[in-house]
Amino acid sequence: MARKKGFDYFDAMYQLSMKTKEASLVLDDIITHYSSDYLIEKAESIHQLEREGDEIVSSIMYELNHSFITPIDREDIIAITKFIDKVLDNINALPYSFDNLGIQKMRKKAIEMSALIVEIVEALTVVTKEFSKFKSTKSIGQMIQKVTELEGRADIIHSAQIKELFTSEENVLEVVRWKEVFDRLEKIVNGTEQAVLIMEAMVIKNT
Repeated sequence: MARKKGFDYFDAMYQLSMKTKEASLVLDDIITHYSSDYLIEKAESIHQLEREGDEIVSSIMYELNHSFITPIDREDIIAITKFIDKVLDNINALPYSFDNLGIQKMRKKAIEMSALIVEIVEALTVVTKEFSKFKSTKSIGQMIQKVTELEGRADIIHSAQIKELFTSEENVLEVVRWKEVFDRLEKIVNGTEQAVLIMEAMVIKNT
């Protein structure tokens, strides 16, 4: 891999967040217009975005291994990159879980959770873009508040749905299927919040 002169770590992390945003939109499309045939078609689109994300991660790691000077500590760049990449990986894995679990029809609350994922990942892209200006920007703090609010809303939906499954659903297989789905949706939300909070911690550390 050839080194890129004047490699922009901040932009690379932002581009990774944008791949994650694109993937969240495709996931929302899958969930909103759910059918088994549509799932197979669109899952590959997310997988392609995940592969492109892996290439960005590889370029960041390569540059870190060959650079003497970085704009912030190496371990901070690695941490942010890994947190964002994990969100993308979790989005990529979810459509395959739908297929493996034999999901035939999407539940209304899963659609609501998916919409929240789109919002929270959008907030992640804003924070990642503004991160390069962390010494002067005020947008990061506003987005962090939004992320916290969205995570709280998603947590309420998740908790209510798990309770409903165990108290009202008589089909044990449906309980197993949908607990897995809602747990994975919540995992994406929580992972996105973690990615944002790690950037907040880096802002505090570097100012």
